[in-house]
Amino acid sequence: MIDGCQAALALPGGPGTLTEVALTWNLLLTESIAPRPLILVGAGWKATLETYWQVLGEYTPPNQLCWLAFAADVETAVKLIT
Repeated sequence: MIDGCQAALALPGGPGTLTEVALTWNLLLTESIAPRPLILVGAGWKATLETYWQVLGEYTPPNQLCWLAFAADVETAVKLIT
C-alpha cells in the first residue's frame, strides 16, 4: 500500500487508476491511513473531478477536498511534496 510515504500520486490512467484514486481518497477520509496529500498528475484528473463536482458536488463537503492537489506534470508534483 502507501504506508511510509509522504504523498500518494496518481498519473494518468484508466478505470483501474480512477478506482485506486477513489480508494486512496476514501482511506484518507476515514483516517485508515496517515494524512498525506493525494496528488493527481495531469490535466485529465482536474477535468474529470470538475465534471464530478458539477454533477455531484453537493455530496462532497469542502473539508473532504483538502486531501486533493493537482499538478500539471511530475516535476510540479515533486515540488508539492518537497
